Amino acid sequence: MANPGQAAARAAIAAWFAPANVPGLAAIHRTKPKLIQPQDFNLSAENGSGGIVVVHLTGAHENRVAMGGPASGEKFSKYDLALQVYFRSLKVDAEKAQDDQDALIDAIYARWRADRTFGTTPVSYNGSNATIWQAGEGSFGITYEQAEMVLDGQTVCIDAVIRGEAWLYIAA
Repeated sequence: MANPGQAAARAAIAAWFAPANVPGLAAIHRTKPKLIQPQDFNLSAENGSGGIVVVHLTGAHENRVAMGGPASGEKFSKYDLALQVYFRSLKVDAEKAQDDQDALIDAIYARWRADRTFGTTPVSYNGSNATIWQAGEGSFGITYEQAEMVLDGQTVCIDAVIRGEAWLYIAA
């Protein structure tokens, strides 16, 4: 398997969190689009609330880990992953809108926890041939930050970010 890179990681992450796999998610983008239209949130199909996720790789670094002597080891590219969650709701009750956003965040967490390789493990896995070797594991874990709710006319806006590391195995 060729060494995966940033493009492969971004595509795998977007595929793993596809709207069909995450209830309440209307769309996922591999990068922030130039313009997000209100209809992109698909509020009518999502009972008045919906979210969009943007995959943002905020940084990367490579690590070599020695395993058993001076000539053997493993190399990993570690990407700092931020899933930017843009949530909108037309619910009259702001607390009900927050409930919907909480449900979306819980669904994203559940999907993240379902497979540490984000579905990239091949059938004949040898420990190092997945596009994403692990995500959200280790001491960094998964973190969450939410902005304060904003009212934009009749629309409730709640933006958030879920962060973790995505490790790619690099054959060295």
